[in-house]
Formats: sequence, C-alpha cells, structure tokens
Amino acid sequence: MSRILQRFLFVAAFGLFASSAMAVVPADGIWWNPNESGRGYTIENQNGLLVVTAYTYDQDRTSTFFQAAGPFNELGTVFNGELAKSTGGQCFGCTYQSPTRTDAGPITINFSSAESGVITYPGGSSAIVHYAFGFGGNQQNYLYGEWSFEYQILGTVFAQWVIFDSTYAGSDGTLYISGFEDS
Repeated sequence: MSRILQRFLFVAAFGLFASSAMAVVPADGIWWNPNESGRGYTIENQNGLLVVTAYTYDQDRTSTFFQAAGPFNELGTVFNGELAKSTGGQCFGCTYQSPTRTDAGPITINFSSAESGVITYPGGSSAIVHYAFGFGGNQQNYLYGEWSFEYQILGTVFAQWVIFDSTYAGSDGTLYISGFEDS
C-alpha cells in the first residue's frame, strides 16, 4: 500500500471517528427492521428538510400511510416531526380519489449512524436500518466501486481517487474492504 494511501486512510478514519460523534446524515432510501418484515419507511433528506413516509397497517390490518416532514440539522442526530395519517386514497386503475388525512401524533428518529437508528411513534418504537437491497446482504459490497476523497490540511486541499474492489479478513475474522489508489 502506498504511503499516500496509508496517510489518506488514516486521515479518513480519523475524520470518520471525529465526525461520527458529532453528526449523522441518514442514508436516503428504504429503511426497516429486519425482524418486523411487512412494514417499512422511506427517509429522504434534502437541503436540511427530512421527509419520512411509513408504510404500515392500522388495527383492522388496512394498509395505512404516514408522513412527516420537517427541518433536520445535519450537525445533529435527532429528527422530530408530526405524523399525518393518509387512508382511503386512489388505487391502481381506479378513478382518482383524494385520501383522508388526519393528524397522528409525534415521531422521533434517533440516528446512531447513517445506516441505523430508532424510530419512536405513537404507541411504540422500533430499531431500524437502511435497507441495502442491491448489495446481496453483504454490507461490504455497499462500498465497492470508485470513490473520490477530498480533505484539507493547513489550507491545502488534497484529492484522491480510490477503487475498492476486494475484501480481506482480519486476524479476528472481521471482514474489511480493500482497494487501491487510482493515479
């Protein structure tokens, strides 16, 4: 491994460690609790506005949708919003029918990382994770590909192009992703 890549990985690891204690930017996309298959959440974050849509069922097992939107401070880890419940809307192939929307109470998501958190809603809470459906269930696959890294040291900006293309097992059996710097 080149000295530049070693130095970069140290700086990147230090930066991830330092920033992980201060801020979490949740991954956009589908979230769920793997132990509670059948309901899920879509989380999208754009320009400091977080939108959460919950796909679930009511007490009668009728599909019900909830949505909350509000500001999200990307220097923090917590989202708070007010849920709106939508029922009785348009079905595929049916004439348009506006859904009925009612207030459903508060929602809080405490993000412990960009890929995990705990969602609290009226009547309960659940641990949730970002659903990485395109990576064969192996989270290392999530990192495969080409990455551009930029960092600044004493006013000088450095950039590197790194390609992650393989894995290796550490002495304790932990699987790590590896790759090389593209010149």
